[in-house]
Amino acid sequence: APSDEWLMPVESMNLALYQDKTTNLYGYKNQHGQIMISAKFYNALEFVDDKAIVTNKNYKKGIIDKSGNYLVEPKEGIIIEYCNKDAYVAYRTNSSSRNNYALFNYKGENLTGFKYSSMSEFKNGLVAVTFFLDDFSCEVGCRGSYSATVYRSGSIDANGNVVGELEVIANDSWYPDYCVT
Repeated sequence: APSDEWLMPVESMNLALYQDKTTNLYGYKNQHGQIMISAKFYNALEFVDDKAIVTNKNYKKGIIDKSGNYLVEPKEGIIIEYCNKDAYVAYRTNSSSRNNYALFNYKGENLTGFKYSSMSEFKNGLVAVTFFLDDFSCEVGCRGSYSATVYRSGSIDANGNVVGELEVIANDSWYPDYCVT
């Protein structure tokens, strides 16, 4: 008689990433070694919260469920970085802006706008975020030059809401000039 796992819906199974040695493509197997999602991805990550980020043959990333169905189809100009059960972090590649990260829900709604210059993986339901504010520099006569890049940094939840206060951070540098007068 088959074990109870054979009767479970695929969403309840633990799936492990595998690489087909002939094609070098990735897919997923259950704990008994049975192929559950065939090796058809150029790259793939382990499932987190029943979702996995995969890369298709055109090197575009999407998110699949444990049946291998796309929850988020791969899109031109969007690179998916991280996901959890409620949302995913994506980066746009077709912009000259410094702020290219956004948080999306699985309905495809952009929850934050592309306003962040970096976003981390989800930790305890939160994403660490940073967004660019300004660059400036000035020369101080023959003494040198000063430059700074100013960011705001903090955390957001899976709905895109800021948690706590966003801190202002300035990465500044002093470059002395050695002039002869």
